[in-house]
Amino acid sequence: MGNFVDIICDNQDGSLLFLNIDDIARLSYDFCYIVVKTPLPDGRHIINLTIEEFDRVVRVIRQMKVTQGT
Repeated sequence: MGNFVDIICDNQDGSLLFLNIDDIARLSYDFCYIVVKTPLPDGRHIINLTIEEFDRVVRVIRQMKVTQGT
C-alpha cells in the first residue's frame, strides 16, 4: 500500500486531494506546483499549491522518506 499525503489545491474551490507520493513525477519549487504521473479526474497533470501548502507537502514527503529509510 502506498503512502498518501493530503493536498489542498490552490484553485477557486480549494479542492482536497489525497495523493500517493509514488505518483509524483516532479516538484516545482519556483512555481509551487506538483506534476503527477496519473492524470487528475479533469485530465490535468499539474496541481497548483500555495507557498505554505507546498512547503507543508514537501515536509510531509521528506518525513515519509526518512521514516522509510529511502
